[in-house]
Amino acid sequence: LGSLSFWNLIAKCLDNSQGIVYYMSPGRSGCYVVKIISKSKNESGATMLPKWWVVKISKGNCQILEDEISNYNELIKTPLPREAFPKLLHSKPIVYSDLSAIVLEFENEAQTFKDYLNSEEITKAQTNIVTKQLAEYLTKLYGDPIKKLSQVWKDYYSFKGKVIVYIESFFKLNKNVLASILDNQMLNRVSQFISSSGKSEEKIFNYRKDIDTRVVHGDLNSRNVLVRSDGKPVFIDFALRKQSPVTIDIAKLERDLIFRVCDADTKSEFDWNSIVKWREFDKLYNTSEVLNLKESDINSLQSYEKIISTILVLRNHLIGMSSGTDDKEYMLALLHYSILVLGNSEISLQKKVYCIEYIYNIICKFDQS
Repeated sequence: LGSLSFWNLIAKCLDNSQGIVYYMSPGRSGCYVVKIISKSKNESGATMLPKWWVVKISKGNCQILEDEISNYNELIKTPLPREAFPKLLHSKPIVYSDLSAIVLEFENEAQTFKDYLNSEEITKAQTNIVTKQLAEYLTKLYGDPIKKLSQVWKDYYSFKGKVIVYIESFFKLNKNVLASILDNQMLNRVSQFISSSGKSEEKIFNYRKDIDTRVVHGDLNSRNVLVRSDGKPVFIDFALRKQSPVTIDIAKLERDLIFRVCDADTKSEFDWNSIVKWREFDKLYNTSEVLNLKESDINSLQSYEKIISTILVLRNHLIGMSSGTDDKEYMLALLHYSILVLGNSEISLQKKVYCIEYIYNIICKFDQS
């Protein structure tokens, strides 16, 4: 971003403040996100209590932040409680040179849902309380459904050329490793499905139904959900909010929990033996009931019980909120977002090998229909 431009931008965003900047990570939109804790002085010169801020920075594309401000303003008109999304500090992006930024204000310290789930101090019961609150917030965020007859994969989940090329390069680059571990039939079927953007699997490509569409978050992942110190969940990053299938938010978050939260930042993420443990997640779809699956129906490993319980709470809430949504529709959303894992440079090769198995098993589920 450029050191001089960055610090001058931060100074404009949080004038007359002192604090610490923590780098978070770039998101799908291409923006950079940092977390700041700072103290500032009021008009009388007295030092105020520290506050937490999230600053989203764009280089050369101010429009994306203007659109996000517009989306935050639209949230005020929804039944979503004010505590469920942060306050914008400014009414328009702050600009310095080719950088622009928006600033989100938090009264309390907050951590990402990813860090919350991976904390040894957090119990499964606490996780379930936060997840149920999160699910209730989603219902209020979405509004009323609009039904649309769709060819589901083709209309919402097929891949464009650049994505296909990027994922195909992963298969080529790791050809020998993949061939030494995975079944040849599995590799061919998955790679053909991706290369053809789904056309190689007729039952998937031609599946049609009335889809429940609503104004969804659009990029619901474990880094765009924060958990405050009082245990309340908060949504951030509404840049991709739009009318879409109601399944996509929960499916995307489920994908994120399995491939980006599970064993994240540990040696297990890079251990080939972990693939056997990760197959525990196969129980979540290798069943006659997917959305209606209950925790009592499966026996999960204690190390993954918080993640699995979170997934089941979200799935059960989805079917309660949108009774017309079926297992096939949900699995298509899971299939789409799982394939994108293969092009994500932040995810280990070991996780990607398991992901190919995961993708293949979902494709095979449609053979039974």
